[in-house]
Amino acid sequence: MSVEVVKSRIGKEDIKWGTGKFTRQTGSSQNQQCSEVYAGHIPVRDSSGVFIAENVEAALTEIMTIVSLVNQKVEALAGS
Repeated sequence: MSVEVVKSRIGKEDIKWGTGKFTRQTGSSQNQQCSEVYAGHIPVRDSSGVFIAENVEAALTEIMTIVSLVNQKVEALAGS
């Protein structure tokens, strides 16, 4: 998913952080339903190729999977 920002078209009041929806006024009697911005919308720039993920939400999931696997290995070593 990409977000196109056109100069002078998006103001700070147009971006809401969260996981829901909001209504943005686009004209005197026109409104537009918008998605709030969350980690899944933010791309990951990974020049080292560490992540498979392309956005922050998926990268955090990868990190937690790695942490869980390391914890399992540490517990196995401590138990032996």
